[in-house]
Amino acid sequence: MNNDCLKYWNLCPNISITAAVALWCNVEPGQLAGLGYSTGCMDAKREVIEQSIIDGRLEYTSTSTWRYADLRELFNKDQIRIDKESLKMALCES
Repeated sequence: MNNDCLKYWNLCPNISITAAVALWCNVEPGQLAGLGYSTGCMDAKREVIEQSIIDGRLEYTSTSTWRYADLRELFNKDQIRIDKESLKMALCES
């Protein structure tokens, strides 16, 4: 991953699940979209993040437009932004 880009991702307090998975896999999030596929490892990491949100172990936000949507819809519409500090803590607990 290009370290120049990584420093900008470090500035973001909230990131999408897709960006979190990409960064966890040491891939620039923009490059992940260009792959056009997902590996089993990426799928497993997405499941861990989603389940952590469902279990209440991970703090997140969504846009006001999607405020009343259920979690599955938020997952499907990519409308969840994860608090990075919460993600770090949840991963350390796993």
